[in-house]
Amino acid sequence: MVSQRHRKDASQRGPSPVRSSRKRRFYLLALPYIAAFGLLWAMNLALPSFDPSLYIPFTQDIQMDGITYREINRKYLEPFFPAGSPMVPELKNSLFRPVKAPNTLRVLCLGESSMFGVPFAFAATIPSLVRKQLRHLYPDLDVEVINLGASAINTNVIREMVPQYLSLEPDLVLVYSGHNEFYGPEGIGASWVERQVPALTPWKYRLRRLPLVSWLQRWIGRVSSGQDDGEGNLMRQVSGGAQVALESPEALRIFDQFRRNLHDIVHGIREQGIPVIVGEISSNLMFPPFAPRPPMNPGQLPSAVTSGRYAVAESLLTGGLSADSASAYYLYWRGRLCLAQGDSGAAARFLERARDHDLLKFRAPGRINEIIHQVGHDESVPVLPIDSLLRAASPRGITDSTFFSEHLHPTFLGYDQIARMFVRAIVDWGFVHPSRPAAASLLPFQPDSLSVPWLDLGFGALGLRTLTSRWPFTEMPRRRDVLDSCADWELNIARNVYARKVGWTDACLQYAKEAQLHQRPWGTVTALSALVEEYPQRYFLRYGLAAAYETVGKTNDAIAQYRRGIALRPGLAQPAVDFASLLIDEGQYDEAERLLQSLLAAPASEGASTEFRAMALYGLAVIEANRDSIPSALQLVEESLRLAPGYQAALSLKSQILGNTRR
Repeated sequence: MVSQRHRKDASQRGPSPVRSSRKRRFYLLALPYIAAFGLLWAMNLALPSFDPSLYIPFTQDIQMDGITYREINRKYLEPFFPAGSPMVPELKNSLFRPVKAPNTLRVLCLGESSMFGVPFAFAATIPSLVRKQLRHLYPDLDVEVINLGASAINTNVIREMVPQYLSLEPDLVLVYSGHNEFYGPEGIGASWVERQVPALTPWKYRLRRLPLVSWLQRWIGRVSSGQDDGEGNLMRQVSGGAQVALESPEALRIFDQFRRNLHDIVHGIREQGIPVIVGEISSNLMFPPFAPRPPMNPGQLPSAVTSGRYAVAESLLTGGLSADSASAYYLYWRGRLCLAQGDSGAAARFLERARDHDLLKFRAPGRINEIIHQVGHDESVPVLPIDSLLRAASPRGITDSTFFSEHLHPTFLGYDQIARMFVRAIVDWGFVHPSRPAAASLLPFQPDSLSVPWLDLGFGALGLRTLTSRWPFTEMPRRRDVLDSCADWELNIARNVYARKVGWTDACLQYAKEAQLHQRPWGTVTALSALVEEYPQRYFLRYGLAAAYETVGKTNDAIAQYRRGIALRPGLAQPAVDFASLLIDEGQYDEAERLLQSLLAAPASEGASTEFRAMALYGLAVIEANRDSIPSALQLVEESLRLAPGYQAALSLKSQILGNTRR
């Protein structure tokens, strides 16, 4: 028996030699891993110091005209795509003010390539057209509409980016998304592990944002053989040519994933008290399915339908559908036959089935819109019936090339129609403010009214030609476009923008100058107007637009632009003198007088040069002469000539005053 003292001595002895040995062995084994992890983490922290591009923030501050703006980082989507991707889609580098003013309405537009605006560049897109109409309807608001759409992304990406969207402090969010669910990130190309454990996907995206992982991805991309050949190859890149049957387990997984994603997106935004409007998605029902390809004698069935040999067509369709009742090819031509025979209702049903059973799912099946309505109902958010409204406005109630450039990207008219639906919903449902009714009706569909320059339409035509000349558009005939009737100088500018040899802003300025030289004053107006819509705080753009409005006789618009420009940058002599001259011509003497006197009252070190002071004095002399204050007018014109003895306008005015006095 051990005594109490011996037990106490035993308890005070250290750990047993066996346990101590195990701990030392564990530490010795773990030490290399800890050291390796520490080294990697140190490299991860140090890499941005050597290559700042490895740090990819969602927004970044830039300086423009002495004003700080926040800019969306075009490269932010890089971590959502695997290493070696031939092309990584980009966001638009939209600008907005870092601190929202009290009268700001900030709208975010979420979606894929259709929200991005393919094939157009800036002005003919849903966000730009929504912004133009809202600024027209609510001129006292500072309207910011931020385009956050991008090609090739889907709701997996959008859901992951919700925290970044919320950091922008939006007042309203518009969503038009659903076509890329099959071929976007983690669609049918998702790994087996991620299919079993979807929660791993966000962690993968976060891991790719680490500078070290980003550097490794870029290194792999450099040594890979993939080449960036544009949008056409992007379609092959994201799909891999993979075909998906409508009722396959993979399709059902995608539908379920879309439902979860859309719910999380809408719910996450609404939880912050931000209203959301979700739109149905639409596509071209008259566009033939991509897969399967036609059987033997591919021209036989189309020829029978289009030439009116309906019995032959019926026989071919019966044989084809009896062999495969889900063949998108035969369903499509069954719909075309019904349409040729005057049964548009049956035609629409067969064309819908052809779209849904297309094995290359670049167009979303109808079930996607069913899910959109279900989520909208569950989350109590409005769902715009975009597809239904476009069908109602289409010939025979079937969407075709009236609103779509190819299989799903809208034409300029199509984008305009979708933008109008969003704007009407914003107004009708009081999302701006119930007490702020719209000040006017919507602007008409006309490029000049909507600030859509020819350059954007030309850029879109180039993009569409490139897109439809590659896989999978092997049989699409080219339609006439604006490039068929444009001038050589227009085509050259559009090509330079498309090839990224010149930026959009510089190209618009170049187009405005060339349009003026080639006697196209409205081309100058619209190009400058598009830039003012994109950069409303850039005073020199407003001055240029004011002068262009004067040229086409739009005096009220010119006056409005001069006022906005001078408010942005008061004290500049040339705009003040030009504006005062316009006001004098319009008989608005009081405002012109205040403007010129303010210019003359500025200290010599800060004010106008001698030349502009002489012009200001001349302007005041004209005002006094028109008021019949002849002595005062003569005194002012003499002072103007003292500063600029050879000033011809002042000499003429003096001669006229003296002549009238002698009489």
